[in-house]
Amino acid sequence: MEPANLVIVIGPPAVGKMTVGRALARLCGMGLFHNHASIEPFLEVFEYGSASFRRLSSGMRSRVFEEAATTGRSLVFTYVWAFDSPSDREAIDAWSKIFEDVGGKVFFVELRATQQTRLARNRTAERLRAKPSKLDVERSDRYVRVVDEQHVLSSNGDFPYPDRHLVVQTEDLTPLEAARRIRDHFGLPSAPPRVERLGVEDADRLRTLRLRALQEAPDAFASTYEETARRPPESWRTALADLATFFAVIDGEDVGMVRGAPSSDCADDAFLLSMWVAPEARGTGMGESLVTAVVDWARDAGFSRVVLEVGDHNAQAIALYERMGFEPTGRTGRSDDVQRRCGARCGAMAHVRTLAALSIRIAR
Repeated sequence: MEPANLVIVIGPPAVGKMTVGRALARLCGMGLFHNHASIEPFLEVFEYGSASFRRLSSGMRSRVFEEAATTGRSLVFTYVWAFDSPSDREAIDAWSKIFEDVGGKVFFVELRATQQTRLARNRTAERLRAKPSKLDVERSDRYVRVVDEQHVLSSNGDFPYPDRHLVVQTEDLTPLEAARRIRDHFGLPSAPPRVERLGVEDADRLRTLRLRALQEAPDAFASTYEETARRPPESWRTALADLATFFAVIDGEDVGMVRGAPSSDCADDAFLLSMWVAPEARGTGMGESLVTAVVDWARDAGFSRVVLEVGDHNAQAIALYERMGFEPTGRTGRSDDVQRRCGARCGAMAHVRTLAALSIRIAR
């Protein structure tokens, strides 16, 4: 078993620690333990800062670190380190020792951004979902300003472990760009290409990739880019709750998607929907991996068949499905949505797309 490593992402409130940390964790195949995961569970029971709260929060952090270190699970941890606080330094050293005692390495990433930028980030949907204690944004804004005034939150060139320290200005970088800079600087391993199932917290990822798919292959889907772009934010979370959604990820970037859904007509059938692979990822095997993810999901859910529809003009997709064991059923359909859309936009290419239905029967 390889020793577990720990990357501690530090910086003032709302600088982007959790967002960059999540991108780094996905890029390198690590777990994300953002600091509020050890804060929010206890706030409805004990007052913030009380002895009971501190004991529970501190104990949770130590227990998670111990479990990760002993099981070889590398972590990204986020923390507001007040450099003027001796207790913060003591805590950092104690957490680092847990990993160092099993042969792991500890790296420090210091994120920076102006207070104006951080106040704007303080109200993002991702932040508020993960940190309910920040829902009172005015109060949270005051906290950002007060903490800036009362504590030293930047190392200012005097970091205690300079050989394991990287400063990243986040204002001109996407989270993935920042994560790649961190990975490359410390020589962290990259996670292999993979397929992962999304949760309701991934609504922004779903919206972004779905819109990209509709732009790149508008005639492959019944929905249009314009219709989809107007959907309210909550609808994306609902879709993730209702449909099994899988993404292909290469080098930390989402490059493909597929969804599975129960059939409303036949209790034995599941549908494979919304299949798309980015051009740069085609031919890498990610299409096969996405199909496999839905087939496995359907089998585990007790369905007998996976059914899909594919445009009869889409020879590449048909070949993929046949390689994956799908066979034509002989049933054809007509997509009125595609006809309506192409008639309005596709000019000389306007015609009705006949859809060939394909299915695969799964052995129980």
